[in-house]
Amino acid sequence: MSDILKLFAVPEAKEFYQDLGFEETNGSGEMILSSNAASMLLLDLEQKRNSTSFG
Repeated sequence: MSDILKLFAVPEAKEFYQDLGFEETNGSGEMILSSNAASMLLLDLEQKRNSTSFG
């Protein structure tokens, strides 16, 4: 079994999801996020959170 997250994006949202690491599969709006891409996204978000200073 493959570890992916699949969604169907409206055209206006495709760029948003691509920025998160999703890849369009066939032009129908179906997009997937692989487990590797999800790990990279989470690492990037954690690094951004840790580098934010409060105060």
